[in-house]
Amino acid sequence: HLLDGLRVLVLDDEADAREVVERLLEDAGARVHTAGTAADALTILDRGFVPDIILSDIGMPDQDGYDFMRRVRSREGAVAEVPAAALTALARVEDRKRALMAGYQTHLAKPVDPSELVVTCAIAAECDPLADDALAYAARITQAGGRAHAVTEPGLVHGYLRARHSVPRAAASFDRVTAAIAAFAADSWPF
Repeated sequence: HLLDGLRVLVLDDEADAREVVERLLEDAGARVHTAGTAADALTILDRGFVPDIILSDIGMPDQDGYDFMRRVRSREGAVAEVPAAALTALARVEDRKRALMAGYQTHLAKPVDPSELVVTCAIAAECDPLADDALAYAARITQAGGRAHAVTEPGLVHGYLRARHSVPRAAASFDRVTAAIAAFAADSWPF
């Protein structure tokens, strides 16, 4: 299985959507924890669960996925640096940009394609775009049949600028990563 042993936290206020994602990931070998509210997801993290990736809906009552991710990114320790994907029906370009600005590495539109979900989880957990070469990251996504949203979105550079001050390892890799993004943009920027 592609996701054997991968620890995933899934946050979605819709029980049916949460169960579908959970089943898809478990069928691919992942160990999945689920939450129906941002508060429940934060409690799971508070209890010491450190996932390999977080999948979160955006449009939820009480606390939305943007605020949830900002709270995750503001925490101390490894959980603050866990890769995250926004899994949401909010699929406009502005929505993707806003998700990146909140701290997500990528954005998947609902209804999600099962293979894209599994590939995104596998790649996001294996490759940290703050530490890996951005061109290699984009190439791995493309080779696996996915889309390189995390590299091709214009909001990513701003995300790196913000992360440089909030994520310790981002400062060390910032120059190398921005150079790779610039090289990638010179050949393939979609705008």
